[in-house]
Amino acid sequence: HCFLSKYHATARITENGAKLESVQLQLFSNGGWGMDLSGPIVDRAILHSDGVYYFPNFGIEGVACKTAQAPHTAYRGFGGPQGIAAFEKNMG
Repeated sequence: HCFLSKYHATARITENGAKLESVQLQLFSNGGWGMDLSGPIVDRAILHSDGVYYFPNFGIEGVACKTAQAPHTAYRGFGGPQGIAAFEKNMG
């Protein structure tokens, strides 16, 4: 499954550096023209999206999008890697 992620984060500057206060994350999955396992894959991506981090305020929305491509069924990671990658790319 191909994913597109969008986020909005806020941070507070402290003596020890910046500290993330809130994160709003949106995940959009390319589900193809049939749902197949797209719903459970988005669910698992949501479950893994915060990784090892704690945020006082964390919101997430996941959408399986219907497209003109063939259905994308589950394979190996079943959405977990997509959820982790969606947030980790923003931590760097």
